[in-house]
Amino acid sequence: MPNIKIIVEECLSKLVRAYEADCENFLTESDVASSLSCLLKDKMKKQDVGEFRVHSGLRPYIEEDGKDALVLRTEDSSSIEWKWKKHEPKNSGSVVDIVIVSKKRDYFEKAKDTSATILKKYWRLVTYPLEAFKVCIEVKIRVSGNIKRIKRDINKLRMIREANKDCLVYLIVADRRALPTSKENIKNCCEENDIPFYIAFLSHQT
Repeated sequence: MPNIKIIVEECLSKLVRAYEADCENFLTESDVASSLSCLLKDKMKKQDVGEFRVHSGLRPYIEEDGKDALVLRTEDSSSIEWKWKKHEPKNSGSVVDIVIVSKKRDYFEKAKDTSATILKKYWRLVTYPLEAFKVCIEVKIRVSGNIKRIKRDINKLRMIREANKDCLVYLIVADRRALPTSKENIKNCCEENDIPFYIAFLSHQT
């Protein structure tokens, strides 16, 4: 069976090279996320990885005592620490920028049940069982004034991995004007939390 870890890391490395070659193709986080999503889908299709699929903006949840769905939430917007809390209201809880999840029908049915309220109102299925997650990737494209949000994403990835040890987690940060000290700051934070990271910096570019 193709190795998902190798596929993901090859795609992340390719995206870093693409950003460094022409950063003007990546003006927003959505640009980075959509490009990475396309790379992953193309690579997985070529290597016939049929048991998983790529999504963006899915919200992981875990079950408490087989009853209540818990999602990741912070105490307030200033906090960088996460807790698993009840999924109330139903559109609450943090989402992950890019995920690879199992295509097993059981997971999809569980997601439909958990998202029932959302489905009736918004027609979309956002909340998905964490046990189905194989890969979680958070994307950031600006460093200046954004270090707190980056650290928040690092902590989120750590919480996800602690709850699902089979889930691979990654952070990718791209910035054409960040200082070398910012890169070191992010690197240290990732290493402290044992989070694999990919950084595409073009320092002092305009």
